[in-house]
Amino acid sequence: AGLFGDLMLLPQEVLDDPARLEQFTAALARAAEELLPRDRLKPGEVPRLQFDKLVGAIGALAIGFSFTLPPYFLNNARAIGTLEGLAKSADPSFNVLAVVYAFSLRQLLNSKNEGLQQTLRDIAYSPSTGRLDWREARRLLKDAAALSGMRKRAVVWDAMKTKGGKALAAQILRDEVTSRLNRR
Repeated sequence: AGLFGDLMLLPQEVLDDPARLEQFTAALARAAEELLPRDRLKPGEVPRLQFDKLVGAIGALAIGFSFTLPPYFLNNARAIGTLEGLAKSADPSFNVLAVVYAFSLRQLLNSKNEGLQQTLRDIAYSPSTGRLDWREARRLLKDAAALSGMRKRAVVWDAMKTKGGKALAAQILRDEVTSRLNRR
């Protein structure tokens, strides 16, 4: 939900009202679960996203929470929807997530944008300990491998070539060393 604020899609009154922000976060989570139902996937299966349904879900959220969709967003959404339709007509098994996931992961690892760095922390770190959640990290790695068609080792190697990947590895190492020293 914070990313919607960073992108200036949510009005300030929603961002400033904890109850409204919590409602938006819950509605966003429900929409994500409907669009990408993880519990119905077989192990290693890549979720399928229909971009037209994504745009519809975002439109419904926009009405309920008064956020604005700038013209560039709508133009990009139309273009991606059109390209997805063309790709599916050529290859019915086309999955837009499989195409963009590796790019998105690289962006998360390389970005200096605090919002994207926070997104990575939200995905991979435990909110209660502030340390890497190994189960979530393994899930992220497994998903990245499945979506990109690469082996897990290759995904790690690819990530380690980035500044963000090196920084993440250094942070994990610091967390683990600190944790082990504190146990003594």
